[in-house]
Amino acid sequence: MKKETIQEAIGKFIYNERKKQKLSLTALSIKVYKNKCSATRIGNIEKGKTKNYSINTVFEIFYALNYDLREIFKE
Repeated sequence: MKKETIQEAIGKFIYNERKKQKLSLTALSIKVYKNKCSATRIGNIEKGKTKNYSINTVFEIFYALNYDLREIFKE
């Protein structure tokens, strides 16, 4: 059985949260990047296809979904 990668786990979280908030990829792209051109990029992150992206990218997406990534690391 293949173990889920961190990229797949992050992608799944983003996908599920986006759907819960009833946001399209385009709408999320506009919230994160202020344009609709990055919807494919976010879609690839959700699917776990993009393996190399910065923590800043994750932070910006989580922030747009109303999650503060810094909270995860607080005691």
